[in-house]
Amino acid sequence: MIIVKTIKIKLFYLATPTDNDIKRSENELQQNLEVLTSQCAQLNEANRAWQQFHQAQLDNFRNKLQNSLPIENTFSFDQIAQLISDHIHQLVNERDTLIQNLHTTEQLYSDRQNGKTFSLR
Repeated sequence: MIIVKTIKIKLFYLATPTDNDIKRSENELQQNLEVLTSQCAQLNEANRAWQQFHQAQLDNFRNKLQNSLPIENTFSFDQIAQLISDHIHQLVNERDTLIQNLHTTEQLYSDRQNGKTFSLR
């Protein structure tokens, strides 16, 4: 019983941190805090730089398309892409209509040249 009690007391003193251990831990925590604070500041700076770059790219892209498409200053890249897609779709439809009208006109002209009569109603 005395041996067990002595072992428990020794284990207690071995497991109990000393003032030096506490100071060392505090110093390590302080150093870690300083490193993390510095890294956080660097990440914030990089984030601001990225946001500025992204905004500059968006403004440049918007300005290049401004003469062709009505793009509002508040449009995002996704909204501009959708606007471009809609505009292309509209142009394709107009082209198809013009091609169809051209074929109809060519057919009417050909029929007239061949002496066919027709009536438009």
